[in-house]
Amino acid sequence: MLLYRKIMSQLIWEIKAGKYPVGTALPSERALAKRFGTSQKTIHNAIQNMVGRGFLESRHGSGNFVLESHRQPLGSLAVIMNCGRGKERDDFLASEGFMEQLSVISAHARRYGVATDLLIYDENKPLDDSVFEFCKSRHFINLFFTANAQMAKKIPELGGVMLSMIQTFHRKHFAEMYDTEMPVVLMDYSNGIAKAFEYYKAQGKKSFAFFSQSESGRNNYSIFRDEAAKAGLELREFNYPVAKDAQTFCYSAKRITFFRSILKKLPPDTVIFADGEAHIIELLNSFHDDDSGNMLKELEFCITGREDLTISENRAVKISWIPRLHPDLGKVVTQLLLDNMLDGKELPALTVLESDFFPAGDTPSICSSK
Repeated sequence: MLLYRKIMSQLIWEIKAGKYPVGTALPSERALAKRFGTSQKTIHNAIQNMVGRGFLESRHGSGNFVLESHRQPLGSLAVIMNCGRGKERDDFLASEGFMEQLSVISAHARRYGVATDLLIYDENKPLDDSVFEFCKSRHFINLFFTANAQMAKKIPELGGVMLSMIQTFHRKHFAEMYDTEMPVVLMDYSNGIAKAFEYYKAQGKKSFAFFSQSESGRNNYSIFRDEAAKAGLELREFNYPVAKDAQTFCYSAKRITFFRSILKKLPPDTVIFADGEAHIIELLNSFHDDDSGNMLKELEFCITGREDLTISENRAVKISWIPRLHPDLGKVVTQLLLDNMLDGKELPALTVLESDFFPAGDTPSICSSK
């Protein structure tokens, strides 16, 4: 995607989310250029395209102002944004994963002449019909169960349908959260995890560890442990306890010290599994100018997450990947809702997208869906 289009898409979603209310001006083109790290010419191209699409009015000498027209019903698909769990609107808009899915969903729906909007609400406030005032959609996407149980009941009451996107590690929590059955698209890691253990077993690997943090990580360990057992292997867990209210993605010297102490005790040729990349990347980067980083040459890491290239290329670290998200996830969810909306097809109860395993050196992608 051209840079100016990517910037335009980001600004449009910020307008839809209410970051820039009707009648207010966007930051100056100079300020936007500094924010996005690009030229004012690129920003100008994005702004002019937004003017042409009716999102902005350009007033000479005054700036670019948000128009009322964007608040009209925009179409039939809406992504739910719940701002009531300590995650504000700007947190969603700053999330690369969330914005990527929005872009994919919006682009695919546009091919069918269907627009995409946001349904923004706060689960800590009364849920009434006013929540739907600016969103006339009857087809909703529940992105990783951001909708609470009350919203899940409210949508069918209003004649709408909701399709949820979840991951393997969310299944238990998802079942506990909603007391009614609803159609789901599942991103299943189990296939990739099973392939990983079979791969390492064929290589003659005998020592396996699982690095996790928080109670959530401990719960996810059971999925890896069960797949290891199926392959006749044993997986040991090392969990760094994190308080419920702690920010698990923030830098932690104590966490680094904990996992480094474990690394020193592990047998050479150990394979270390993890259910997320943040704490592992943090750990590996701590060896940047450290001679003790030589121990990493004998170890291998297998991460279920988003491929991260921030690890220094001059350090020999073997990292295998089980991708967190299927590249077609947004398209599949959107197509299922479009088929229901345009052709009356019933939403399947369960659609599974399977992950794959990519040994160190391979390019992560996904193998199949069913």
